[in-house]
Amino acid sequence: MAAITSRFVYISRQRPDIVTSVTKGEFLSLPLEIQDSPDKPRKFPTYLLTRYPVCSDPALAKELPGVYSARRFYQKGSAINRLVVTWSLPQPPPPSVAFSFLPILPSCEFRRMKDEQPWCFRCWGFGHISRYCFAAERCAWCSGPHDSRSCPHRAPPLAAPASDSASTPPQVSPPDTSLWECPRCHQAGVNVWHGCARRQTVAAPAATIIPQLAPPLTPPRSTPHPALPTASVSPQVTALSNTVTALQSRIASLEAAIDGVEAHLDRLAEQRATLDTSLQTVAESQRVIIASVATFAEKMDLFAARLETLPATVAPRAPPSCGARATPFARASPPARATAASSPGRRTLRGRVR
Repeated sequence: MAAITSRFVYISRQRPDIVTSVTKGEFLSLPLEIQDSPDKPRKFPTYLLTRYPVCSDPALAKELPGVYSARRFYQKGSAINRLVVTWSLPQPPPPSVAFSFLPILPSCEFRRMKDEQPWCFRCWGFGHISRYCFAAERCAWCSGPHDSRSCPHRAPPLAAPASDSASTPPQVSPPDTSLWECPRCHQAGVNVWHGCARRQTVAAPAATIIPQLAPPLTPPRSTPHPALPTASVSPQVTALSNTVTALQSRIASLEAAIDGVEAHLDRLAEQRATLDTSLQTVAESQRVIIASVATFAEKMDLFAARLETLPATVAPRAPPSCGARATPFARASPPARATAASSPGRRTLRGRVR
């Protein structure tokens, strides 16, 4: 009997009777303790996060729990509004997410990265690599039993740029695609890299469909497995969220002030309408007064014309003489002075008898 060199005995959780017997020491008279087997290392999936502004820092995407790392996606040397996100939770990410530091912009969408599933360069199958493949080698161009790099029907490599002293490079004839056959889909005229229908069928769901099924429930363990630490909120995210909150309150106060100004303008418009009505009434009164004054002036002109046509009935009085002594009565009434002069025995106002 071979010696027992392992310190662990792996028993399925579906056999509680064997687990009980082992813990009681009924197996080889060795009492064993229950311990959970360590989790197998797993590869975190990667997703494409769309609608992420170019001006925002990719590290801010760690605000969402489950984002292990995030980097900018570049296309033709220029940064675009997409991130490559490594997801660390067993549950898939939601189809869309709205970040707190992007309250006005539309929600960002998660998409599975294309060609993330590994494929073999020996048999050109999916789900494994050539290091662990024991199938027969097949050509990626003609599906023959030889190396793809030595296939006579492969497309010629791109020629290197010619120098100034070199002559014109020879013209390379296009390859004969009639001899091509894909080792995956077995379709004529295509190869693994160009036109393979199976590659498009496998890669398209991975790029567009996000699985929404919940992962299977694992049986209970003796010691709970510690959950993955969630990403702590960075100070930049906190400062940005505080700034957004302050801006929102400022916008609310400005809207209230604008509403007050609009109400004041409405009141001013009502007062102006009332003032216009009053001015129209005053104008009507002025027009009536002007018409009355014009009528009165016409009547006065008519009366003056009648006075001019009347005959002169009263004779004009003679002017007083220059030698006569001026008295108050002489200036007031000349006839009385003449009467006093004609009667010698009458007293004058000064008490003298003439």
